[in-house]
Amino acid sequence: MLGALWRGIIYKRNCNLDVHLSFLINSRIQINEENVDNISRLLDFNSTSRGLFSGAFYRKICDGHHLGVRHADPTLPCSPLLSCSRQVGTTASTSAHVTSSQLLGSSQSTAFAASVPNDDNAILCIRIQECNTMQQLSELILSQKELDVQSLSLALNQATLCHKLASSEARSLRERRKQTAHLDQHLHLSDPNYLNPGSSPPVESNTDDAEHSKQNQQSSMPSLTAETSSSLTAETSPPLFSEQPLLSFLGQQYMKLLKSGDAGQPGVMDPLLSVKLLLAFVDLKHHPGVGAAGLMDICQHMNLHVLPVLRLSPPENLLGLLWAVGKLSSQERVLLEEKVMQARAVNTDLFNQSANFLFARVHSFQLGQLSRLTQSFALAGVYYYPLLNTIATAARSKLGELDNINIGSFTSILKSFARLGYSNELFFNEVSARLVICMRDVKGHQVAAMLKSFASLKYINQSFYEVASLRVQVAVMDMNPAQISDVAWSYAVREQQDVKLFNALAYRAKEVMHEAKPQHLAKIVWSFARQGLLQSAMLKESVVQASRTLKDYSFKNMSNLVWGYARMDFYDEHLFAAVAKRLCLMLQDPEGRIVDRTTQPGSEIFLDSDGRQIRRYMCPDTKQWTEDVLLHDGTVLSRPSQHTCLFIPQNLSDVVWAFSDRGHKDDRLLGLIAERSTSEIQNFGKTSVVDLAFGFASAKYYDQALFKAIEEAAMPLLPDFGPAYMSELLWSLATLGHKPSTDFISASLEVSWNKWERVSSDRDWLTKTIWALLKLEADKVVPHHPLLGAFSDALKESDMRHNAGSGAAGGAGNSGIEGAGGGKNSAAAGHGGSSSVTASD
Repeated sequence: MLGALWRGIIYKRNCNLDVHLSFLINSRIQINEENVDNISRLLDFNSTSRGLFSGAFYRKICDGHHLGVRHADPTLPCSPLLSCSRQVGTTASTSAHVTSSQLLGSSQSTAFAASVPNDDNAILCIRIQECNTMQQLSELILSQKELDVQSLSLALNQATLCHKLASSEARSLRERRKQTAHLDQHLHLSDPNYLNPGSSPPVESNTDDAEHSKQNQQSSMPSLTAETSSSLTAETSPPLFSEQPLLSFLGQQYMKLLKSGDAGQPGVMDPLLSVKLLLAFVDLKHHPGVGAAGLMDICQHMNLHVLPVLRLSPPENLLGLLWAVGKLSSQERVLLEEKVMQARAVNTDLFNQSANFLFARVHSFQLGQLSRLTQSFALAGVYYYPLLNTIATAARSKLGELDNINIGSFTSILKSFARLGYSNELFFNEVSARLVICMRDVKGHQVAAMLKSFASLKYINQSFYEVASLRVQVAVMDMNPAQISDVAWSYAVREQQDVKLFNALAYRAKEVMHEAKPQHLAKIVWSFARQGLLQSAMLKESVVQASRTLKDYSFKNMSNLVWGYARMDFYDEHLFAAVAKRLCLMLQDPEGRIVDRTTQPGSEIFLDSDGRQIRRYMCPDTKQWTEDVLLHDGTVLSRPSQHTCLFIPQNLSDVVWAFSDRGHKDDRLLGLIAERSTSEIQNFGKTSVVDLAFGFASAKYYDQALFKAIEEAAMPLLPDFGPAYMSELLWSLATLGHKPSTDFISASLEVSWNKWERVSSDRDWLTKTIWALLKLEADKVVPHHPLLGAFSDALKESDMRHNAGSGAAGGAGNSGIEGAGGGKNSAAAGHGGSSSVTASD
């Protein structure tokens, strides 16, 4: 059997070694000298297969079997198993029976790592495979000074197995807790009235008394959920243990072996093994090179030494390399260090050369391989149009070959295309048409991802949106806040009205609102506001959650939140007051931060726009400002101080408009916004300029310096203004009594006259423009301008002269808000789009 296995590997090169070795471990095959030779050749054929052997098979060779080992020629290479047997004292003339416990000692010994000498690699390999937990493996590996290729491979393989086992146990524990909470919620197990069926419910004669009685009952009988959760935690939760030291040591050994290979030392690590070990690090979610510099070293080694070899091997190996590099390049530390370097850590030549090699082979790939290839380029941020176009064509051809569409793979391809900004309408049409047919097989999170991808790429298929809406309504109870926000944002930004869908989303959002992160909650409110749908119950829950977690909200999230509330005519005084207080603190800082200078004297502690805690201090060695960034994985990144503003101009105009619309006037907040806007007016676009002016006018707050800056910023933009923007801006200046320059008035007359047909087509635009120009005394600046004559004729025909001063101003308030909301739609659409695409959310 072993001989057949060896011949199959040699001649076919496609034998599943995992399956056969697992069979050998559990079989009762007699271990003799010939079998040992065959097994040794299997291990020598591919050194990584040693990691597939569990320690049970090594023990099977050592325990309970007498190996008659022949005299070996010392000039010939020795197989690992024969080498191991020689080291434990077997000879040619005698048979030895050496047990694993005699050779290695008890695995339960407390001195687990200290008993293994550093120079005995064979014994180390066996001990590695006997480790059942990451803690045991960590104690063993960290006691070594260095590892060879074989030991590193086995350690990574065992670490992966232990990590998957621990993750599975953690998932099982979370599932048990969730099920217990579900039972408590739906069966009311913590309610004493349900635990005692004979007791009658309390008579609610007085609401306060009933509530007080309920509180007393709940306090006298603790919740079953809390008891069960605590018992589960005490019984099954493992002690706290950090995998980071072990993974860091393994990463250092891997990089050391790579660099020794770059230095020309032969036989250090073969190319295929280097890729497989890198994939093992990716599975463990650890970057062996730590940051951007390490990734550059890895890419350089792979490009020079590995890529030429992979071109001669099956394409799966090259796909694995690209996937591993792509995953490492998307890690948080690498992305932040790239900003500091202002350069990419990924070697684009590696991806471009790989693309050229894979170009002709893409059509033979399975759909899963196409998905992984697309994700690799998307994660690395490498846009290679010919390859993407070929992937789209190949994936499109798979639609006709498959009876059951691989929904997961197509979802990943769409997400990758959206991340790269690649649009292929023919591919989108065929995929969406096929998905419409099999939409019942699509899961809720997959529908959310597809909708977000299509919306980000501005692709609209009416049939797909309709069928996706029906599917979401069925699967909505399994969605989390992030998925709900993606679906709502997709329909809102592409202006797809669907009341039933948003009713279902609102019902689910209300239930899971307590789990919503700031960016998701703000996007949900923003999306409902864009749709113009008021869901009072959901909004009340959002107020509770936002008030509880407001300390985690960025300027951008708060501006989206209050804008959405104002757009839906929803108002909570306490929340708006808390938001105003927090915004004032941010506006007082040049970078828009809330700084804590009391925790560590001489340091500034604050949160960035992504919620990371940053400590800024003066480095005593370099005498320069340095930042320590606490990453989401718990590690710290030190970098030079980055002075960036944490909000954009549109956020300022959104806040002003929202507070003025709700009648919540905060002079301190408006003053700070006016000061900041005046200094940064050159960064405002036309939408932000108009919204800012209208917001201050609606709040009846006049700042001369600000409006002078608005006038100067709007002057070169006037030719691009449509009737709505022009009427809003002129109405704002006239309402606050700001007298613009004669050049500004003359330019406004010219722009309005050139677009007279559009101005006169809408009564609100015409009314506000007439009233504003008369208020600004435009007839005195340019007495005989043809626009004034046309205005006069229009006033006579429509009999609007009576309403020009009073009705126009009142009508301007309502229509002005509507017009500002129209401008807000386009501006906030881009704002909301950016918040969803990063998402990484």
